[in-house]
Amino acid sequence: MSDDDLEAALESVEGSGLVSARAGFIVEKGLVNREVASVSTSTPLGDIGLWIDDSEKGAISFGMASNAVWKMACLRLSFPHGPRSEISEVEGEWKFHGDEILVGDLQVGECVMISIRVAPVPEMIEIEVTGRVKGEPVAIVPRKALRWD
Repeated sequence: MSDDDLEAALESVEGSGLVSARAGFIVEKGLVNREVASVSTSTPLGDIGLWIDDSEKGAISFGMASNAVWKMACLRLSFPHGPRSEISEVEGEWKFHGDEILVGDLQVGECVMISIRVAPVPEMIEIEVTGRVKGEPVAIVPRKALRWD
């Protein structure tokens, strides 16, 4: 991986906790063929991002840096155009079903990165993170979707 690849990856996210989590994830997973397409957003509750890691295999990665104490956080993927896709594989011990992954409870400053495979390969993905903060239902939803090009 070149310095330019790492610099491009760092520029593809908002939020300092998410930047360092994504950089470490790229190095740990050896994502040399990583795509630059991404969606990220930063809110007072947390920073989230979604990246295409291998467009042909439907490999994506999701990251979240928590700015609040979350209970029962859950990632939901939706596929508004093209074939109806669903999560076919999640690396690690994450619980998932259909189009949702249970992220679980998060503390302030905690970061998670999740490798995900979706099938069939979608045209577009929208993401939403829901959960409870201070007992209230909350959500983080980026304004744009991730397009598969």
